[in-house]
Amino acid sequence: KTFELLTIAEQPNMKYNQSPRICIVTPSQPKYSETFIQNHIDLFPKSTLVITGEHFPLFDAKGLQLLKISKIVYYIDKLLQKTFGINKSMLYPYFLALYLKLNGITHLLCEYGPTGVSLLKTATIANVQIVTHFHGYDAHVTTLLSAYQQSYLELFKHCKKIIAVSNVMRFNLIALGCEAEKICLLRYGVEDRFFATVQTDLASNYFVAVGRFVDKKAPYLTILAFDIFLRKFPKYSLKMVGDGVLLDTCVQLAKALNIENKIEFCGVRRSDEVLELLTNSVGFIQHSILTLNKDSEGTPVAIIEAMAVGLPIVSTFHAGIREIVEDNVTGFLVEEGDIVGMAEKLGRIASNPIEASRIGKNAKQYAMGNFRISQQIDALVSTIIN
Repeated sequence: KTFELLTIAEQPNMKYNQSPRICIVTPSQPKYSETFIQNHIDLFPKSTLVITGEHFPLFDAKGLQLLKISKIVYYIDKLLQKTFGINKSMLYPYFLALYLKLNGITHLLCEYGPTGVSLLKTATIANVQIVTHFHGYDAHVTTLLSAYQQSYLELFKHCKKIIAVSNVMRFNLIALGCEAEKICLLRYGVEDRFFATVQTDLASNYFVAVGRFVDKKAPYLTILAFDIFLRKFPKYSLKMVGDGVLLDTCVQLAKALNIENKIEFCGVRRSDEVLELLTNSVGFIQHSILTLNKDSEGTPVAIIEAMAVGLPIVSTFHAGIREIVEDNVTGFLVEEGDIVGMAEKLGRIASNPIEASRIGKNAKQYAMGNFRISQQIDALVSTIIN
């Protein structure tokens, strides 16, 4: 309480805001693959505060250090270290609680489970409500779940709400000890410009894949399936957008299969560039799998974007994908690891453009009714503050 009064005394023009005000806490500045977090930052109410810096935030959205808000805090920290040997990291929750109070924060949205865990003490001190948004690995990876087992139980106990992006994730969170009534199923949304685009070039000769080159997206299986597909349909090519630890492996695989001239590794692309690639392609491919350490997708935004454009999807019966892509209706799904089956589905798109167009239109219609970003943001904000 003394810290709070002294700090407020240094900033007499700062007043408490009694109306709801959200603070988004994200482990880092959103990566190109985390468009869902960037959408939260861009589209939440203008009064929303954003803080970042690993799972315990140390910086604001401009990169300025949060805990240098008061000279008095600095000197108190020095005094405590010298007199009692207390490290300032032990005081971070208290200092951050002051920062939140001074900025009138009433609700925290923590992106990812470990972020929510790190903010529990701060939320209690500041007397603010906390909502944690799980996205994928944080609800599935075995090593992480083992390390956070008890911490997650505390998180579930104290959080106002827990956000899951798929039913598979919801069931897993319940198995981890979360009350079913606390879990809200809210999938991602995409911007209206994706819906405004119509895929009309049925003569296109390339497919597109968008996503990080990581184990759970199994880009090497996409390449192997495409190699089989090319044996019957040699005029087609594949554009793969993204980067990651498996990129070099995939480049070498394409060379070994002698199809490097059929696969373009496009690297990271801006959202408008991805939209253009989707618009001019014939279909979207993603061969997601459950990894050995149980890492899994949530609900991939790239698939929703492709559906919004009107592309037929070729993917796997995996996690949230099977909840948004209906086999033979809005896309084609195969079992994880079935590269022959995936090649056959690609062949259906290539050999039957009328069917491919029907599937794409179904996908677009479904996406328009379920994945508009404005609807998703409104639902999320309402969940947080109500």
